[in-house]
Order: sequence, then C-alpha cells, then structure tokens
Amino acid sequence: MTIDKTNLKFAVIDTVAATPLNLFINFVLISLGLHLGMTAAEMTFFITAVLFIVAVIRKYLLRSFIDKRDYRYDSNGT
Repeated sequence: MTIDKTNLKFAVIDTVAATPLNLFINFVLISLGLHLGMTAAEMTFFITAVLFIVAVIRKYLLRSFIDKRDYRYDSNGT
C-alpha cells in the first residue's frame, strides 16, 4: 500500500484544525443542552448534527484554501 502524501497532509491539517474547534463547540453545546434540560439522547443528536455541519464547512474551506495554494505553487513553476 502506498501513501498519498497530499491526502495525508490534508488529513493531518484537518484533524489538527478540528480538535480545538470541536473541543470548544462541544463544551458550548453541552452547556447549552444542560441549561435547556435536554436528555442525553436529545443532546447526542443535537451535538452530532451541529458537529456534522461544522465539519462539512471546515473541510470545504480547508480544501479550497489548499487547492488555491497548490494551484499558485504549480503555476509559478516552482
């Protein structure tokens, strides 16, 4: 099995970016859920839905940034 270095780089960058962001969002959402008196099941579905949306947006923005940077890098011929 060969490792695609570009995909590995994207996976590492995405995970590093996601960890502190998800930690903060998770804390805020759990606090909000407890304040609103949500059950464990309600909080689970609520937090999962929010983190899913955040992950899609984060991955889109990160991929767009990396693609633009790689395009500039390739078109300069360096």
